Amino acid sequence: MKIYAIDFDVSDYQDFMFDDEAPEDETLVEKLFEFEFARLPNDWRLPSVFIPEPKLLKPNFFNVVNAAPNCMIIDEYALDKTLTVLEMSGQLFKFKYKNEKFTFFRPKHCYDCLDDENTVWKEKRMGIIKHVFNKNRITLTHDSPIFTIPELNSSTMYLADGVMSDEEEEFKYCIEKYNLKGLVLQEIWSDE
Repeated sequence: MKIYAIDFDVSDYQDFMFDDEAPEDETLVEKLFEFEFARLPNDWRLPSVFIPEPKLLKPNFFNVVNAAPNCMIIDEYALDKTLTVLEMSGQLFKFKYKNEKFTFFRPKHCYDCLDDENTVWKEKRMGIIKHVFNKNRITLTHDSPIFTIPELNSSTMYLADGVMSDEEEEFKYCIEKYNLKGLVLQEIWSDE
């Protein structure tokens, strides 16, 4: 099994932003941060969004600039190709933007699986230099390959690769097989 930190390729690709000129959406954005460590209510709806740089390339996975970093927006094609892992791992809220279908994704699991004694921390625990995961606890990810950890206030999404019963359902495999764009997966730990 390998663990990857999920990040976004923001240099070449479009991203979304919440439209702060839509005051009726203010409480929706607040709820996103209010429920940082818990699931969003099922009736939560995505605030108004827009793409600030529409001339950039269109990815399949979009960063949400002014939201918590533990969420993303996914186009219809990528959703179809990665649906199994996404349904297992997070909350999905469908919406339309300029007549295109998208889905807002947010991980629903925050696992206490970091080996705190062997992890190398930045000064004042303001980040991690080297992740070390507890092998006994990492098996939790079989139910949710995309997850967060409490030590970083859910600021990073992680991917456990090699946990699905069928390789073709692995998130990383699907990204590579279908040439899905917008994510950067950085390997940070392996049990090999």
